[in-house]
Amino acid sequence: MRELIEIAQGDVVIEFMADGNCDPAAIPKLVAKMAEGYDLVIGSRYTDGARSLDDTMITRFGNWCFTRMINVLFGASFTDAMMGYRAYRVAAFKTMQVAAGLALPQSIAIGITRE
Repeated sequence: MRELIEIAQGDVVIEFMADGNCDPAAIPKLVAKMAEGYDLVIGSRYTDGARSLDDTMITRFGNWCFTRMINVLFGASFTDAMMGYRAYRVAAFKTMQVAAGLALPQSIAIGITRE
């Protein structure tokens, strides 16, 4: 991801997963939220009637645990910190410190929250 951000030519980069859980029609919503001043906007499978096509009770619970932990420890308000449908402000991403040893989605969420 870092390599892609380095060659990005715009102010915002959209990360999009091709597993059926990311609706391309929602891209304007992500970009509109970025216009409110956010450096990271994560689509959510758990708000506004959205759902995951491949969630099980176990994966949903695991996602809730990780998301809750990030929110509590770092004062964030994510609803789905594991989702790979994201909009990044390129300048913020370039200055972010990604923690070694964590999965990339959580590292990014924590890194942006710390900024």
